[in-house]
Amino acid sequence: MVQRQCGIFARWQANAMEVDPGAVTARLRSGRWQRLYHGVCAAFTGRLCREAELWAAVVRAGPRAVLSHQTAAELEGFAARPSRLIHVTAQLAQHRARVPGIIVHRSGRLDAASHPLRTPPRTRVEETAVDLAHLAATFDDAFGWISRPCCKGLTTPTLLGQVMQSRSKIRWRTELTLALADVAEGCTLPWSTATCATSSAPTVCPSPSARC
Repeated sequence: MVQRQCGIFARWQANAMEVDPGAVTARLRSGRWQRLYHGVCAAFTGRLCREAELWAAVVRAGPRAVLSHQTAAELEGFAARPSRLIHVTAQLAQHRARVPGIIVHRSGRLDAASHPLRTPPRTRVEETAVDLAHLAATFDDAFGWISRPCCKGLTTPTLLGQVMQSRSKIRWRTELTLALADVAEGCTLPWSTATCATSSAPTVCPSPSARC
């Protein structure tokens, strides 16, 4: 488990790892291991790589927590750049102390939103895109979050539409639903621009039928 998690583990994982808590304490005191957050350790010294940083944040959030929002988009390759803050989603009833550098969101539908195989654990592409569209400051930003993963072949407008329908609350629901039809046709311009552009051809990505 420790190797799979880039050398990172939480105290609540100790039983599954069959690690003696006393041995953990001794290695921390000797400087062979390092404490990252309360209850989270690295089984090595020195700087952490990005993946190790993400593992540390997600295990700090507790069992079944997953990386989400900008951080999940970063991992899937449709964020413009790594987020300065690490975004994690935990179970609705799970509460932990705030940790600098980590934003913890809570969800009552974490089982449906989490990807079953990806590591570090994260939300599915469709859930991530809809989460970010819902929280976007402008509609054009929201359109960008739903169009980019489609253009990269990570998901489809149909799957995004299904996730949107499963949400009881979503900002710009009507506009995004209409915009998904344009995405299906290959339009990747901000929707407000694409619907009135006349001077130049819109930037397009391959239509779903043209993709391998």
